[in-house]
Amino acid sequence: MTPSDLDQRLVESRELIKQGDYDRALELLKAAIAQARQQTERLREAYLLMIQTYVILGNYHRSQPHEHAASELDYQEAGARIRECLRTPGLRHTRLGSESEYPAEMVRAFADVRGEIFGSFRVTGLEPQGATVILDGDTLRTQADGKLGDTDLPVGPHNVLIQQPGYQTRNDAIVIAASSMLERSYVLSKPQGRGLSLTRGALGLAFVAGLGASIWSTPADGGLLDHYTSRSLDIDPSIRAAGMAGASGAVFWGDDLDDWGNPALLGLGKGLRYQWGTTQQVPGGLTNVRFTTHRIVLGFGGIGIGLPGMPGEQGSASLDFRQPGADENGNYLASDFRSTEDVRSWGAGISVLRAFESLAGLAGYSPPPLSRNFDAAFGIARKHVRALLSATAPFAGLAGAESSVDATDHGFLVHATLMDRSGSQRRGAPVRLEASYARATLDRDDSRLLFPNGYDPVPTARLHRSSFGLHLTAGAIAGAGRWRWLPAESLNPLISIGAALDFEHPDLSNANTHHYGIELTVANFLTLRAGSLQNGKIQATSMGIGVGYRYKDVVGFRYDWAAPPDWFGAYVVRRQEVLVFLDPMALARRLR
Repeated sequence: MTPSDLDQRLVESRELIKQGDYDRALELLKAAIAQARQQTERLREAYLLMIQTYVILGNYHRSQPHEHAASELDYQEAGARIRECLRTPGLRHTRLGSESEYPAEMVRAFADVRGEIFGSFRVTGLEPQGATVILDGDTLRTQADGKLGDTDLPVGPHNVLIQQPGYQTRNDAIVIAASSMLERSYVLSKPQGRGLSLTRGALGLAFVAGLGASIWSTPADGGLLDHYTSRSLDIDPSIRAAGMAGASGAVFWGDDLDDWGNPALLGLGKGLRYQWGTTQQVPGGLTNVRFTTHRIVLGFGGIGIGLPGMPGEQGSASLDFRQPGADENGNYLASDFRSTEDVRSWGAGISVLRAFESLAGLAGYSPPPLSRNFDAAFGIARKHVRALLSATAPFAGLAGAESSVDATDHGFLVHATLMDRSGSQRRGAPVRLEASYARATLDRDDSRLLFPNGYDPVPTARLHRSSFGLHLTAGAIAGAGRWRWLPAESLNPLISIGAALDFEHPDLSNANTHHYGIELTVANFLTLRAGSLQNGKIQATSMGIGVGYRYKDVVGFRYDWAAPPDWFGAYVVRRQEVLVFLDPMALARRLR
């Protein structure tokens, strides 16, 4: 629905309210809210009109004999819509403006709900002055009283990070209570030779409170909480992508194609590929956070299928988070809890021209190798997420809480050869240059994990990614090779250089993220990677290294290691992966 269509629907709803046709007005407003998720101001206006309509209905029914029960239902519905509005990303600061324009019951209901679900935070003292105070990833701003702080904060755990160049970073895990102002003062100290260790510990705590906020709080507009969702979907299993700071959506070369970031890459797979990966999210910190993956890809003739690598709920990926109740110094943390998220993923992709060439070959034809110069691929993937939580005070109500949700990914990719001097008739060193463009929408279902006891739904983070890739290969080793197990073709190309760029936009916020990555492979054996991630709040770098062996085009393995930035932009995450692959069709051709 276009903005002009939404505006027309809102105008029509106002007229219906004036005419007393409340049922029709509510029908139009519900449809407008469903269609205006990415248009904050129109969404706010639709919510206010809907809430106002329910309150008007409640007042009318209250004035009628024997209709007090209906009146209470109308008021309850108005309160539910207020909660829904204030818990919607981008709308938590919604105010009524001129209160005289709204029924008094609506004004009181807004105040009551706001008092139930929100509190405030203020920094009353700060040394050194000018230090940066970050609440849940969002830098605090000066309020009207001259103090740093924020209002309309969801009740529950939050993380405060205080940092200043030349001082030790400090972390404070706080709990916001309803209708209250929490005040804190902070004094940073100079480092005493343990700056790196302390920083990592602080970032570990930042992750703790951040993950807690992702489960128990509403995303705060404009802050990093906008990205706090089902975390297992936010972590890309590809260690290759991690070494390139997440720039992978259009990376069509190599053995480890990141179909988690773009399911169209499934269509480029060949043979059988199994990947096992592990990630320690906060190494050496106070938490035990581990992400483990088991994934299988089957590819033949331009058609690829992605499957879980293990039986059971945690077949594709598992995020296990455990948090102790106090740190090594006995300082109280927000809560004892454990969170596990398990993912099972299935996907399929097709490389159009490769599939055409394969079908033509099966039919007895010999088509020209069109896919060598140009191709287009499309893919879809489905992920089932199950989250299981347990906690002690103040969130003991979550013990044994379980929820599940399904998310769908769509993607496409096109790539073309810009230059090819690799034919047998060419003179000089073989050189080949290719470029690609890809687009993917991840977790496009707007699904939400629903937990009991009134805790806020946890959304999956719908992401839109536009990706570009450039790949250059040069040089080749000729001859049969000295060892039978290391033929020359196993070492070719001699040099492979790839560059990638991804632009990522999440629906839950306006925080666009840019991923830049580069990769250098020598003799098809040693790979070096580097990348940069920037989103306005975070500027961080990544690095990675990989080694592998391939026997011709038949069988091989890879080991990859990466150190990308974590969710707070720190350089603390350590990731590794083992990949093995076998191409039965290539083996059959070799044995003929």
